[in-house]
Amino acid sequence: METIFYSIFTLLSFGWLHRYLVVRRISASEFFIYPDDTKTSLEFPNVSVLIPARNEEKNIARCIQSLINQNYPNLEIVVIDDRSTDKTSEIVLSISKKHNNVKLVQIKHCPDGWSGKNHAITNGVKEANGKYLIFTDADTVHYPLCIKSAVKYAMENNVDLLSINPHLITKSFWENVIMPVAGAVLMIWYPVEKINDVSESHSYANGQFILFNRDAYFKIGGHSAVKEELLEDLALARKIKKEKLNLKVLWGPDIYQTHMYSSLKDIWRGWVRIFYHGFQKNLYTIFMSLFLMVSFSILPYALFIFSFFLLPNPTPITLSIILYAFLLYIIMSAYKLAKSNKWYAFSHLLGCIMVCGILIHAASKIIFKRKITWRGISYSS
Repeated sequence: METIFYSIFTLLSFGWLHRYLVVRRISASEFFIYPDDTKTSLEFPNVSVLIPARNEEKNIARCIQSLINQNYPNLEIVVIDDRSTDKTSEIVLSISKKHNNVKLVQIKHCPDGWSGKNHAITNGVKEANGKYLIFTDADTVHYPLCIKSAVKYAMENNVDLLSINPHLITKSFWENVIMPVAGAVLMIWYPVEKINDVSESHSYANGQFILFNRDAYFKIGGHSAVKEELLEDLALARKIKKEKLNLKVLWGPDIYQTHMYSSLKDIWRGWVRIFYHGFQKNLYTIFMSLFLMVSFSILPYALFIFSFFLLPNPTPITLSIILYAFLLYIIMSAYKLAKSNKWYAFSHLLGCIMVCGILIHAASKIIFKRKITWRGISYSS
């Protein structure tokens, strides 16, 4: 029994040491973008921010106002109302009457073969004049230096597509339990150091904030080239990498924020969609994620219990405590880095169990060819 314990303990120790090194590596400043208002000789060009919105009456005004308040000289805001049945259009029209840099584009119909968001954005781009195109979601709030900092970084580093991960606001219990764990699973398969390396094929983008050089956007065909994709951000990133263009992904919790989901139902449904399309309907990736989750995130807790109740030797108990403390330290460090509530590190086991359930649900969608429902619309697999 002790031989089995020591073998598993050794394996888990190396696994969590690797995770520790990953957390240390991505905490490097090169992977972060911060508010930047330093003097520069750059001439800031016109920028168009496009916001696709479907039934976003609760969020849209706050998002637009945060963009109106930007410390940026040449900014236009294009809101595309994608067949909303609430007051989204009325709210945007009211704001546009007070601010002439706010435009509203209304979509009444989505053709077959398109996802609603891609069709909406394609129509919105026709009204956009900026040298840089920024695509963002209605549930985001942008701090005053967000646009200026992003554009400055893109210009100084000749970036064709810059995507920035936000400060993820988590309010409810289930948000705090599930969201950090689910996000970590996604990042395992999308390592930022490889994504940012032009010689690597890895690609990723976060649709909550995508900045495009206009020429690069049209070179890859824009959103019409990925018209059927429900995770168009990842599809666009793949096309950028395929064309050997410059893709950069950064963390920017100090320049903008988002609140994605509130209820457990929305969290579950949202992450089923993300895993389903984010892993490109690849069962191997989903089941490997499950294997890694069980082996390295759930097994340490089982080992901890095993050592207490089934082994008379105090050494395994001591080692289990040390491993758990190390695990907790790494999780807290990762949560702190992402500006999540570090005390929810103690709910890590529950989060892992829930995310395993979401992964299994995503796998069942693929196996049984079930439809994905998003924003009230069902899409065929």
